[in-house]
Amino acid sequence: NNCPSLSVERKYYLIQQKTAWLEARTYCRAKYTDLATVDGDEDMTKLQKEAEDHLFSSTAWIGLYNDINSWHWSYENMTLEGWTNWDKNQPDNHYGLEECGVMSLQGLWSDERCTGMKPFLCKVRDSSSSVAEQFVLVIL
Repeated sequence: NNCPSLSVERKYYLIQQKTAWLEARTYCRAKYTDLATVDGDEDMTKLQKEAEDHLFSSTAWIGLYNDINSWHWSYENMTLEGWTNWDKNQPDNHYGLEECGVMSLQGLWSDERCTGMKPFLCKVRDSSSSVAEQFVLVIL
């Protein structure tokens, strides 16, 4: 009796847009679900392949933010627990002004000023299934 496993299918798509973190979150919440949460190597591999396919070599906003006390995901205000992928010496909150998270093509996270203009990743929840999920990479 082979039961199909409930795996979360995530895909990455390119759309033209570039903005600051707060506007990116507003955009994702209006059009999709929220800014992306990234919680494992499989997510990183899919993102890197999509980025390479489109010759994308920048950094992109993800749903990471620091509320002074600790890092959280924008989606459902989840605390950052378990798997993380911070770059070396990150987060460093340079000059006390870096409270939003970006991800590089290599999948590494770092903190940056929330006002920076960047492409971003949205989380897309498939309304027909509680497990199907996609990511949209929004770039200029």
